[in-house]
Amino acid sequence: MRIYRDNVTKDPMIPLVNRVISQWQHDRRFCDKQGEPKILSVKGRDSQFRKLVRLIDPSTDSGTVLLELERIAAVRQVEGGVELSVTAYVPKEDPVRGFEMLAADTRDLILAVEENIFGLRSEPNFHCKTSYNNIFLKDIPKIRKWILKEASAFHRKINAYLALFDRDIHPDFKNEGGGRVALCTFSRAYEEEAPLGPAQQEG
Repeated sequence: MRIYRDNVTKDPMIPLVNRVISQWQHDRRFCDKQGEPKILSVKGRDSQFRKLVRLIDPSTDSGTVLLELERIAAVRQVEGGVELSVTAYVPKEDPVRGFEMLAADTRDLILAVEENIFGLRSEPNFHCKTSYNNIFLKDIPKIRKWILKEASAFHRKINAYLALFDRDIHPDFKNEGGGRVALCTFSRAYEEEAPLGPAQQEG
């Protein structure tokens, strides 16, 4: 309710880390000639990694962001600096941040559906669900793996496209920034219902 009503989150690190990962992948200043994320230097006040973080949030210490990226195994130390090893933030074994991400995604879904219902936008938000309930049980693992691969490729395509219109990545453009676009997808494939989690058991 706090996130939905007041548009605030307890921990700003999640969107910041996601933004750092995305900008690192698409900002030509931090990519090589092939368009791949470069190894960034981390030592000194003029390090490439510090410049990357300051582009997104000048008030945040780059060392704090680096520690978080290392904690979630999003970067690895290599000769000359750090190398990006993931394409998105995944809060493994961190239920607090994981459910904060869920709350933020839920807020976007609620507002998107609300805008569609009441016709608040000239163009509707995309809202679609594909579901089958009699899938061959032996094929569930294969399907889960296929969806993960295809959805990841789809989001890489979306990410690359949206980066073309982002003022942080293209500061030389004169167009006014500030618009926000969010696209969230999820999948659930299972042979049988999973056991209840701690929150569901207590509730």
